[in-house]
Amino acid sequence: MRYALFGPNQLQYPGRYVLRRFCDGQAAGDPRPHGVHSDPDVLRKLIPAGLRRRKRSAGDDPTLLETWL
Repeated sequence: MRYALFGPNQLQYPGRYVLRRFCDGQAAGDPRPHGVHSDPDVLRKLIPAGLRRRKRSAGDDPTLLETWL
């Protein structure tokens, strides 16, 4: 299971941060949001303990802020 936090530049939720959860083996796509909020710290509280955070890299989606694996 991995979680991805996207910034407020998305077309679907302008001005809001979006947390998405991806299951292992899930095909790439745009899953239903796990959470939507104007404050990214509120969404970070929804991420289970024990996952490690990875910041975005050069090839990632421009709106992706962080990923937890």
